[in-house]
Amino acid sequence: MMAANSGKTATRRRGSGRPFKPGQSGNPKGAPKRGLSIVENLEAVLGQVDEESGKTKGQLIAEKYVELGLGGSVAAIENIFSRFHGRPEQGIRLSGDEARPLHVRHSPRDKA
Repeated sequence: MMAANSGKTATRRRGSGRPFKPGQSGNPKGAPKRGLSIVENLEAVLGQVDEESGKTKGQLIAEKYVELGLGGSVAAIENIFSRFHGRPEQGIRLSGDEARPLHVRHSPRDKA
């Protein structure tokens, strides 16, 4: 049976694992700031303007890539086209014994 409510509200005591009041942060300054990621560093460097040409370093790299492609570099040509058109789709041909069905197993990461 339940005990009758005496009209008083029960006060909860904070245990040793809960030293802070509700709404009070245990880490008011937050996590320490980390350094910039490689992508942020690359964006900063590629955005810098070259004094001699007046172009950004990113523009200079792109122009060099095109020069390499025009010069016959197959790797440069493939990279340029894969950036604009994506890599070609890869077809898969399945073959085997017709009497035995094909079993496909999904890894746990394929849930999405």
